[in-house]
Amino acid sequence: MGVPYHLVFLIQQLYESNSARAGIDGNLSSQTATREGVRQGCVLSPMLLILDNWNGDVTIGGSKISNLRFADDTTLVAASQEELVALLNILEQHSAAYGLGINYNKTKVMIVDREHDNHREIKSIGRCEVVQSFVHLGSLIYNSGCCENEIRRRIQQARVAMTKLTKI
Repeated sequence: MGVPYHLVFLIQQLYESNSARAGIDGNLSSQTATREGVRQGCVLSPMLLILDNWNGDVTIGGSKISNLRFADDTTLVAASQEELVALLNILEQHSAAYGLGINYNKTKVMIVDREHDNHREIKSIGRCEVVQSFVHLGSLIYNSGCCENEIRRRIQQARVAMTKLTKI
C-alpha cells in the first residue's frame, strides 16, 4: 500500500510492550501483558484493521476475512451490497442458534469507496441505516477517511476531563 517505513516503525513501537488492566466497580486488576489485537479507543485501531486490504475484503494467510470482532463489536467487510446482506443473514442465523440477535437500531452500514462518491443516495441496506460516520472501538470513523473531526472530539474530551480534575 506504500506506507513509509518510518510510519510503520512508529506504529510498531506504539504496540510493543503494552499492558492492560480491567476495572470492575472501582477495583482494578493487576497488569497483564497484551500481545495481540488493537487498542480500544485508539484513533489508529479501526484504520489498522481496514488498511490490510482496501478493496472490500481482508486476506490473512490466504484466507478471506469477512468479519472482525472485538468484545461485543462486530465489523462485517463486504465488497458489494449483496455480499453484505448475505453476511448479515449468516450472522443473524448463527446468533439465533445461541439465543442472540442483532440490534438493528444500533447496527449501521458505512460505504467506503475509492471514488469518494460514498453513495449518499443509498439510505439503507437490509434493515441497517447507511451512515457517513460512526463510532467504532471508541473512535469516530468517517467514510471519507478524514480524521480531523475525531482529533477535535478527542481534544474536547481531554478538555472536559481536565476541567473535572481542576475541581478536585
